[in-house]
Amino acid sequence: HGGRGGEPVVRGDRELAVGIRVTDTGDEATAHLRNSVLIVEDGISDAADAVVELTGGELSSLDTAAARTVSGDPGAFAELASCLDTAISGFYMHQR
Repeated sequence: HGGRGGEPVVRGDRELAVGIRVTDTGDEATAHLRNSVLIVEDGISDAADAVVELTGGELSSLDTAAARTVSGDPGAFAELASCLDTAISGFYMHQR
């Protein structure tokens, strides 16, 4: 995606809202990404860039290939997922 004047968009500057419908539970939420901060709200926002449907398992694994775009930008969910740090890193804890 390009920014203003054709400049590349830095992820920290990206604003993105994706409505998510979980098909096996009926839950609905909107994930808003702005300035590298993710806020999740109940329900699907009318201002969402896209609405996707997937199962709870597909959402848990962030399976972008399984996400079915119902409306809006078909690449929005994959872009949102690419901005999330899902790696579990170890840490060292020393106690005395």
